[in-house]
Amino acid sequence: MQSKGGWYSVQTGRRDGSVSLAKNVNLPGPSTQWRIPLQYSTAKELVPKTWFTFLGGHTVGVTHCSFIKNRLYNFNNTQSTDPTMQTELAVSLKLKCPHTSTIHNRVDLDQGGSSLAIVGEPTSKIVDNSFYKQIVICRGVL
Repeated sequence: MQSKGGWYSVQTGRRDGSVSLAKNVNLPGPSTQWRIPLQYSTAKELVPKTWFTFLGGHTVGVTHCSFIKNRLYNFNNTQSTDPTMQTELAVSLKLKCPHTSTIHNRVDLDQGGSSLAIVGEPTSKIVDNSFYKQIVICRGVL
């Protein structure tokens, strides 16, 4: 991974336990409205700033079409695209995730470059602040 910031040594390994099982995970899903994660963070005694820091982890990685198809084709059971998603992004994602496709193509979570001038060049392998910039201009994938 590349980072646009400084570098320092960090110990590796889990510090929250010795077992990691999916059945023990209780996190809001990708189709959850933004208010739910905020309520979740309050219940876990996390301040909203901490939750938004966690969300920034989405600057690295991918999702699959199956997780975003509802936003593209049936947002809130309206048979239409999520109106908060930038039109150009929706068109681009629909090309990667056709409505009738059964293939779960991968989609970069971070759809922008490391500056707003480079929109459209995914930086999902670079840790930067592009994810947050993309959210502000309605280019959030999840």
